[in-house]
Amino acid sequence: MTSDDTDALISALWEQFRPLVAARIAAIEQYVAGAAESVESTPAHERRLTALRSAAQDAAHNLAGGLGSYGRSNGSRIAGELDAELRQPVDDLAVITGLVEKLRVATVE
Repeated sequence: MTSDDTDALISALWEQFRPLVAARIAAIEQYVAGAAESVESTPAHERRLTALRSAAQDAAHNLAGGLGSYGRSNGSRIAGELDAELRQPVDDLAVITGLVEKLRVATVE
């Protein structure tokens, strides 16, 4: 297998992986939107946010691991930063939002 063959294979696999990347980024964005809502804190709202945060953490972690396999090392690095940020006890939504924007750009390249 030549280098060109390998590049073509990775490119084809990336196209298959791209919808999952978009879904994982959307999961992170859903958490940010939920956390930014100015609603009264209720047990139901807190359970929803906990579930969204857990899904966002999983998504960022999986992106950090997966993107590098498809030649998206910058995206992998950004997703790793997101993963670390989402595991902090207090969220900085501005930082998370900025990282999500960078991740979107890195996954389009």
